[in-house]
Amino acid sequence: MRRLIRWVNIITLLLLTIIFSGHNISAGQIAITITVVDTPKIFLEKSEEVTLAGKDSPPVPGATITYHIIYDNDGKGTATNIEVFNVLPDYVSYVIDSAEAYNSPHLGEIEVEYKDTDGQWHPADFDNLHPGEVKEIKWIISTDISPDDGDSQDSAQDESPGSGDNDAGTVRYKVTID
Repeated sequence: MRRLIRWVNIITLLLLTIIFSGHNISAGQIAITITVVDTPKIFLEKSEEVTLAGKDSPPVPGATITYHIIYDNDGKGTATNIEVFNVLPDYVSYVIDSAEAYNSPHLGEIEVEYKDTDGQWHPADFDNLHPGEVKEIKWIISTDISPDDGDSQDSAQDESPGSGDNDAGTVRYKVTID
């Protein structure tokens, strides 16, 4: 049990210290919490794409950044009660209705909540009413994430899981550069 707790603590610490940056705009931090059933081993990978008027763009005011966060269970045990957190970067504005499960076998089993400027969590419709107050996003995965199904080990797999690939998925959101 201590070994398992140590792994969870190591993974959490590593994820909290990872900051992805894109052209002088810090992409914010990602973190995850899970309930341990056996020995899940969750990997997160965050990527970004910057567009302006639908085309690739440097990060300039008005451009949209789409952040993709891939989660992947490479362990031997099932992960339950997964929550993926992402703090929005500075100097951006959240795009209404853009936080979602994307290309995931867990569609319909992922809820989104938003943390406001005062540190309070709100349900999914908050972003429509107060998009300027969204400072952090949480995706709550209500289904169990099965153990590794044979994809590449020790890394998050690609953004497009294959048929029958139920140990991974992608969530995403968009912001515009202020």
